[in-house]
Amino acid sequence: MDLTVDITDLNPDQIRELAIRLQAEGRFRQTLIDKLTHELAILKRQKFAATSEAYTGEQQRE
Repeated sequence: MDLTVDITDLNPDQIRELAIRLQAEGRFRQTLIDKLTHELAILKRQKFAATSEAYTGEQQRE
């Protein structure tokens, strides 16, 4: 996305379109952050869990 756009040069329809695109991009990025945070939590649990609590190979495939 071109961040050098001067919104004072845009008409109201262009500003609405820009706002919609920015909202969609924000939702996409938040979804990606949530996914990566979840994956990181799983990996930390696998790496740092006590041996008795560690996943077995069979549990990881589920």
